Amino acid sequence: MQTQTLNDYTYMVLSQNDQLNQDVGEVLDNVFGLRKVQNSMTDIESFNDGHVDIALIDKESYNSNELDNWNSKNDSHTKLILIVDELSRMKAVGSDKVFAFVSKSTLQNQLLTTVSRLIVDIELERLRLQQSELYHKEVFVKGESTFYRLVLEDVDYIEAYGNYIKIHYSNGKWSIGNCSISAIEEKLRNDKFCRIHRSYMVRLDRVDNFNSLNLEINKNILPIGRNYKKNFESHLIKL
Repeated sequence: MQTQTLNDYTYMVLSQNDQLNQDVGEVLDNVFGLRKVQNSMTDIESFNDGHVDIALIDKESYNSNELDNWNSKNDSHTKLILIVDELSRMKAVGSDKVFAFVSKSTLQNQLLTTVSRLIVDIELERLRLQQSELYHKEVFVKGESTFYRLVLEDVDYIEAYGNYIKIHYSNGKWSIGNCSISAIEEKLRNDKFCRIHRSYMVRLDRVDNFNSLNLEINKNILPIGRNYKKNFESHLIKL
């Protein structure tokens, strides 16, 4: 797993107060070593949520309607910090489930603890995402006597083979796994693979064409079972 260093994290400040921007920079630049990315110092609409880990917003620079719009549009993983005059007023502006709050009177001390906590949160979210992505890329399948790693990107389709499965790869090769097709279906229950027949499970992005009776993958014609047809077509719509 790739290690994330502090200067890989990014932040931006949305404020019309130059002194506030400088005070924030002294903590995030000089203490944490975070990297500042900014399209505008004042325009809340310029926020680029694809490249910002932490966004700090000065409450005095924006009215409640603008902050409400921000809340409704922020569906990214960016962590939001709202800078207010007094923490006792924070319930009047937004939800503490959306914003973390810091007070101007104790800005630098509070930023140290708040940003540290948010960075931990970001790391945990990234770790969960990496584990989820890995889970959907590889599984272990039992062979005759040992388990071997099955790289899902290499698989075109899986065929029931008695009490075993026959795994067909995009390079034309195949291998045998010591499990049932129902057992492998449980492991591959995601939007990339779909059961199309009691004897077949396919990787959806490898389907070349299909009709009401069968489909083609890499010049192989596979039957579509009547009981599986509706589910198969609904999965294709998601692609």
